[in-house]
Order: sequence, then structure tokens, then C-alpha cells
Amino acid sequence: MIISGCEELRIAKEAFMEVHATGKWLNEKQESKMEMGNRQMESDNSKQIKRLEVDMYRVLLSGDAGSWKGSIDRMLVREFEP
Repeated sequence: MIISGCEELRIAKEAFMEVHATGKWLNEKQESKMEMGNRQMESDNSKQIKRLEVDMYRVLLSGDAGSWKGSIDRMLVREFEP
């Protein structure tokens, strides 16, 4: 079968567009995963901030001014230990 120059160009263009569409789809999928990861990290950070605020409130209510710094240090170590 003889393929004309226009037909050959059309086939090449379709192949290129298919590759381009696949790359675009993969990029969108990767961006979506990154957004999900960012939302999860924001949620985790928000929870951690609330926990620290509650812990700090408890320390302040305890009224033990002498151990205030030590209590904060212990809270931070507990929160950030692996």
C-alpha cells in the first residue's frame, strides 16, 4: 500500500500527540499525588500543633513555674522523637 506524504505526516502527528497526551496524563497524576501528600502533611502538622498547644496549656495550668522550661523541653523531645 502506498502512503502519501500527507497521510504519513498525519500518522506521525497522531503518534506524537499520543505520546504528548500520555506524558501530560502522567504529569497530572504525579501532581495529584504531590497535592495529596501536601494535604496529609498539613493535616499532620495541624494535629501536632493542637497537641503542643494542649500540652503547653496543661503546663501553664499546673502553675509550676520552676519546671516550666523542663516541661516544654520534654514535650518537644517527645513530639519529635522518631
